[in-house]
Amino acid sequence: MSNSSITNRSFLILIAIAGITGQCFLSIYFSGVLVSKDLITGVPHSTTLIALVTKHQSEIFLDAWLMGIGSFLSVIFYIGLVYISGSILRFSGLLTIVASTAVLAVALVDLTFMVEAAKAAILGHADTTMIAFDFISGQGEAFDYTFIFGPAPVLITSIGFVLLRSDIIHRFFGWAAIAIGVMFFIAGLLSIFYPGAVVITIVFEFVQICRGIWVLSTAIFILIFRKTNRRVGNISHQIEER
Repeated sequence: MSNSSITNRSFLILIAIAGITGQCFLSIYFSGVLVSKDLITGVPHSTTLIALVTKHQSEIFLDAWLMGIGSFLSVIFYIGLVYISGSILRFSGLLTIVASTAVLAVALVDLTFMVEAAKAAILGHADTTMIAFDFISGQGEAFDYTFIFGPAPVLITSIGFVLLRSDIIHRFFGWAAIAIGVMFFIAGLLSIFYPGAVVITIVFEFVQICRGIWVLSTAIFILIFRKTNRRVGNISHQIEER
């Protein structure tokens, strides 16, 4: 077995593990199992909110950590697929990288508000705590809208086009990614005309579950049926040709 084949296989294993681990972390975060249900739905009274946040500060920090690390690992998975498929110089590959950066930025801002809410509650800053939690949970939640209004549909759709032109995995996963991207786009449009509607939350959660299943199934498929006939260094050959 050549060194390039070994390198290729090792790289595929690493990005698949990153995808699985990242999605597991994000699934724990989105499930809300670590924090009080009152914090997820929003608390009307500042004194009650501060008491709850102070009581569950460790869980909130862990939740923020899971989202941050999970988002980083997910970005490694997406960009790794672009790299291993030799699509960095293609438009779909560049778009995937840009969208991954945007998704990561949204996640980091979200966790910043989570940490700020917890820190403000510990310090007794009631107004800051209320404003921070108004951004990340309850009726004033804003980051889900930011996520589906651009980065999410663009990311999953662009990686779908990358995989359609790649031989590292079955084309079905490319088409499935594009279908999920379309569902994200539809969810974003529906949230414009029906903001705050329960059905929008249900649709968004359904599409999020579909995306999570896609990431896990794609990563597992790569681990089991990975192909090693492409070199990780294909990008260097593309640059030389240009």
